[in-house]
Amino acid sequence: MLRTVYCPGAGRVGRSSAGDGRRPGDRIVAAMSAGLPAPPVPVTTVAGVIARMEAIEAALPATDGLACFDRMYLQVTRQINSRLGQGFSPIPRS
Repeated sequence: MLRTVYCPGAGRVGRSSAGDGRRPGDRIVAAMSAGLPAPPVPVTTVAGVIARMEAIEAALPATDGLACFDRMYLQVTRQINSRLGQGFSPIPRS
């Protein structure tokens, strides 16, 4: 099943969009794949989540809707991981 989604910046993130008429940061409409098969074991660490998301990114074309979501979520997860390394805790301390 394919879904249509907006994929901002699909030409960025290390991929060249030269020659296709787009500029970095342009919004494009991308088809979203049905997804990847479920992994055999759950991920239990932030580092594991990042590794799994990097594998998803590598397995899909840059303009795939799922890849676009993965790329955005991966950026957020990396930022959270960085903050966790600086002592940030998502759990309020009393």
